[in-house]
Amino acid sequence: MAKATKKTQQEEKKVEQTIDAITRRICYRCGQPIRLSELLPVKDGMRNRMRYYHKKCFA
Repeated sequence: MAKATKKTQQEEKKVEQTIDAITRRICYRCGQPIRLSELLPVKDGMRNRMRYYHKKCFA
């Protein structure tokens, strides 16, 4: 039973890593990669493009 839970946790981690790799964005303020859970997209009206921030960096 413990092996089954460990295996599912590893699968969840792997799925999360692939999602992060697909949606990898760089914070406009600090330059660090942003995880999906920390992502705050902001539309820049003048350049008509998106800027991405950490929630903590934008505040």
